Amino acid sequence: MMRSGTPLDSGAIHIIEDRSQALAEIDAITAIDLFSGYQHPAFLKAWVSQRDVEPFFIRIETQYGGHVLLPLERQGTHNVGYVGGKHANGNFPIGSPEGLRELNGIGLDALAESTKVQKANIGTIALERQLESLEGVKNPFVDHRAVRSPNVALSFDIEGDFDEVLQGRPGSRKRKRFRSQMRKLEAMGPVSVEIPVGAKTVREVLARFFELKSQRLKDAGIHDSFGDVATRAAFYSMFADSADRVYKTHQLFVLKVGDKYAAIMGNTLHNKRLTVEFSTFDAEFAHAGPGDLLFFLAVEYAVQNGCKVFDFGVGDERFKRTWCDIETYQYDVFIPVSLSGRLYTAANKMRSQVVGQLKSNEKIWNAAKAARRRLAGT
Repeated sequence: MMRSGTPLDSGAIHIIEDRSQALAEIDAITAIDLFSGYQHPAFLKAWVSQRDVEPFFIRIETQYGGHVLLPLERQGTHNVGYVGGKHANGNFPIGSPEGLRELNGIGLDALAESTKVQKANIGTIALERQLESLEGVKNPFVDHRAVRSPNVALSFDIEGDFDEVLQGRPGSRKRKRFRSQMRKLEAMGPVSVEIPVGAKTVREVLARFFELKSQRLKDAGIHDSFGDVATRAAFYSMFADSADRVYKTHQLFVLKVGDKYAAIMGNTLHNKRLTVEFSTFDAEFAHAGPGDLLFFLAVEYAVQNGCKVFDFGVGDERFKRTWCDIETYQYDVFIPVSLSGRLYTAANKMRSQVVGQLKSNEKIWNAAKAARRRLAGT
């Protein structure tokens, strides 16, 4: 159903919880609308189509710029957040530049008040991992109450040809490392690369990725965010649909040794930006660095296909730093709607600050990760 809300300055708020209406909102996204890769219609449709996902879209009508859409879903008992949960990073509301600018300064309290009036039965609107701006347009839902997300996103420009991109990274060392890794892999069997993967093998590749990633996360003592049925189904749908299209917004890259998948990557291609969504490798080939080798080939592919930015996504890892020179911090905004929401908001702000402080100290963070791995082993 859709509930019509009270005016919010020059517009009105509507809450959309019916799946078919949410899908209709996705279909209505136009070429003039701004959105990040994680609010791309292909991403949203794959998630919202899953039976276990409960959409909670907020549409805000503006006076001059059409409407702005917050594509959210219910997460947990009483909270809502961006569709895709932990798999959605670099989030940004959907709308025309004019509509987004019109909402700047409206006050997030008004958004919370409107959901109360409409008896939406939620505790918190959690707008996590948001971009502060996109293409020069400020995010109207990042204000002075925003908390910086603890994880940095790393990327680098890939203007020019591949040789120019490699300069200063340093290129000669990366090429030498690539040749060494290739020789090690070739000693274990014939090496083949598929960039991107064709439609017929998408399901097979993703099934193997889920197996490999699950084991690596278990060994590290980290919750498997790819483990639930809805998440896997969404990725199957998203990558399979994309593989059948001329413009492939979501692509899988694989490196094989014989008939085994040595390394797998999943990527989003949006606005000449290639973003790594996930990656893993088979521990059997770890000594040869198959993941590093596949990243090298992925950068080369991105350059050859006209991309301007290669984005490793959220997470600070040493291998990313050998490529990247752009740091992007994202922001969390928690809008309490109820008393429980205020408690949840306070707890999450504190958690973000503590985790951020831990990760800013490499020695302490490495010790924390080592302790986590030991606990997983027991």
